[in-house]
Amino acid sequence: MNCFKRILPAFIIALFLSCAGDFKEITDEERQARQPQSSSSEDLSSSSSGSDEFSSSSLADLSSSSSSEEQSLSSEQQSSSSDKPSSSSSNNKQDCGSNSYDPAAQFCLGGQTVTNLCGGNTFYLGQFCGSDNKVHDYCNGSVYNVLTLGCCANAEYTLSTHFCHTDGKTYSCNNKPYDPATQFCSGNSIIDIALTCGSVPTSGAAGSGITPPTLTCNNDKDAVVSEWNNAPNWDSPSPGEYNISVKATCGTETVLTDFCGTFKTLCADFNPNADTMHYGKLKKKFCDERDGKRYVYVKIGEEGTAQTWMAENLNYRTSDGLSRCYGNTTNDDDNDKCAIYGRLYRWATAMGFPDNCNTGTTCLSQIKEKHQGICPDGWHIPSSEDLDMLIKTVDGTESNSKTNTAAIPLKAMSGWDDYSSSSGSGMDDYGFSALPGGYHSSSDDVEDIGLHGYWWNKFTSVGINASRLEMKYSNNNVNTNTSVMWTRYSVRCLRD
Repeated sequence: MNCFKRILPAFIIALFLSCAGDFKEITDEERQARQPQSSSSEDLSSSSSGSDEFSSSSLADLSSSSSSEEQSLSSEQQSSSSDKPSSSSSNNKQDCGSNSYDPAAQFCLGGQTVTNLCGGNTFYLGQFCGSDNKVHDYCNGSVYNVLTLGCCANAEYTLSTHFCHTDGKTYSCNNKPYDPATQFCSGNSIIDIALTCGSVPTSGAAGSGITPPTLTCNNDKDAVVSEWNNAPNWDSPSPGEYNISVKATCGTETVLTDFCGTFKTLCADFNPNADTMHYGKLKKKFCDERDGKRYVYVKIGEEGTAQTWMAENLNYRTSDGLSRCYGNTTNDDDNDKCAIYGRLYRWATAMGFPDNCNTGTTCLSQIKEKHQGICPDGWHIPSSEDLDMLIKTVDGTESNSKTNTAAIPLKAMSGWDDYSSSSGSGMDDYGFSALPGGYHSSSDDVEDIGLHGYWWNKFTSVGINASRLEMKYSNNNVNTNTSVMWTRYSVRCLRD
């Protein structure tokens, strides 16, 4: 069959040429020129009638030429066909029941109805395309005007007068919508729900509890705290500054926030690196977080054995009301002598014990190696050994030695009364700056202020006596003696 398809066009062409002589006379030369040359050794024969005939090889050549022309024509037709634009609308049509539709603009709703897209989206039975060109669910089985109506819990409501909350209820106040999550209706007014945080103290002692601020909701609901932000431990604040805010709810799921204020512990702004001039010498200070008082201190001795002492007497007002200072018969802190000479304490108070520890030996088992007592954190009440080391460092002797002149390098250069026209003050070589704070016993006022200085240590003898260090304006000795525990003396703390 393929062979026949190739020979047939060549035969038709040969037939056409052989009949051409019926229409036009040609010369023998022309006829001879038209005949193809045979590559065979045999001559081609001519018919006696003068009509032209083609050899089998000529028919084959014509057939080949015709086939090439057909292939060329087929390629051109394909190229021409590919250059023509396709009809996409007719090709992309899809069926919907007995109808067809264009998916670029329509869809088949429920498998039966050709429907226009809604804002480029399809939708389901039970939904409709609103005048806002958005898909909506039916409300109670019906289409509604989405520009003026809404659907809340399958019931229509008017948008201009009501608000549909997530609880499925509508809310209106004086024919105006409001959101109960953030607003409430008071009379005929819509008011935004607000949380108010009460004030906090501006400052307080580290470790001393403070009361959290009161929270108030303007819708008369109880505030429920979700979170305190940057708040201290209310029972025992750590040192620092706190910008306090709160998150809480007021009877709704909406979390509200309010700023409460700034609270600083008393030493929050303290700079421990600053130098302070104190009795003619530059000294460093530390801050007592309990009450914010600042104390200078000095380092005495060689590296490895050096001691760091407070360079002034402790001035901490105790909560038990048992401390005193000159010109002050109560535990108040309103006298400038308190700042100069510090306060006076019974032995048990200095040790941080209850007052009944001033009699007998019931509290001796509670004494620690480095006993903090009433001292600030990181400091402790000195022992007898600590005091002996101080005296040996500054004088090379021991306390109670007859050659002891340790008071000269330890006393402040002023603040001591004169004795026999001579100054009772010292040279303060090490910056210890000892001052005569006197003592307080059973009288209403402090005695011997300006004359004598006494400092408790942690040692106690059997009975009601405890050990103390003593300096006097009348001599340059430093002595250690014992005294009844309920007498009030000064306290110098030693760093841990």
